[in-house]
Amino acid sequence: MLLFCLLVVCLAAVTVYFDYHSLKNKRVAVAYFSMYGIGLVIAILSILNRDLPGPIQLIHYMMDPIVKIVFKTI
Repeated sequence: MLLFCLLVVCLAAVTVYFDYHSLKNKRVAVAYFSMYGIGLVIAILSILNRDLPGPIQLIHYMMDPIVKIVFKTI
């Protein structure tokens, strides 16, 4: 498992190295690297913890109380 994490980090480092030179605007670079960092963290967490909930579970968790309130009043 640690080998896969190391492989993902090395691949991300190589990708960032080659993409850094093509980004001219600082705001675009900050947005790109912040999204890339979030994606890297999610990739490592999904390698380490296979039971990580997906986006559908997050939407269900957020919308479930609202749906209960709306359909309770009808």
